[in-house]
Amino acid sequence: VKGSKSKGPDVKIAGCKVVEGLVNRTATMRLLRSGEVVFEGPCSSLKREKQDVDSVKKGIECGLVISNC
Repeated sequence: VKGSKSKGPDVKIAGCKVVEGLVNRTATMRLLRSGEVVFEGPCSSLKREKQDVDSVKKGIECGLVISNC
């Protein structure tokens, strides 16, 4: 995660860069803070340059929109 911001009380956006493999929008994510799981579930959307995408490959930056966290 390169950065994050909030869009309301329950919606977070994480700016990320994929360093290995592939990120799929439908995959279950686990967010850790100091080694503790703070969220586990799917992302609401996966964005690449403000467009919704289904997946992002290694070396590409993206935005993960997470609801109910």
